[in-house]
Amino acid sequence: MIGTWPAVALVVATGFGAFGVTSARLAPAAGHEVHVSYGRVAIEGSTITIRLRMFQDDLSRALARYARRDTVDLTVRRESDSLATGYLAKSLLVTADGKPLTGLVASSGPENDMWWYLIQFRADRPPARIGIASRVLFELFGDQQNLLKVLHTASGDETSLYFVPGEPGPATLTFPR
Repeated sequence: MIGTWPAVALVVATGFGAFGVTSARLAPAAGHEVHVSYGRVAIEGSTITIRLRMFQDDLSRALARYARRDTVDLTVRRESDSLATGYLAKSLLVTADGKPLTGLVASSGPENDMWWYLIQFRADRPPARIGIASRVLFELFGDQQNLLKVLHTASGDETSLYFVPGEPGPATLTFPR
């Protein structure tokens, strides 16, 4: 069963009966009104796969800052995916049974105003406990909100996590072996 929730998580749990709420701040931005990322996490055996979506303009700005450049063209995939791998290694943190995992960008692409990444993490064995912290774009926006929907396929347990700059995580999830 998914358990142990620090103050970071807004838990919108289906079938868990536990709800924790963290207040959110929304402030207008130049290109869009909300700074948000959305992600889906699937934990299947020893593989953790995250599909993460962010607004293209926000992501391009974050990657440019990470690379210490003026701009980054997301459509130049080899370059932008390489930069994203480094950036996400510092801002999308995943552990399995206390051991940090390294994510690899498997694919990426545009989706309307958003850009998505499919990131895969591999543990040595199916984890009993994972830690997740989504801190993407926190360095740019004080009102950034990062939402992750998590599915543990073996148990069917689902939950949602919510991260904001003042409460960056990680959230710890536990599962039966």
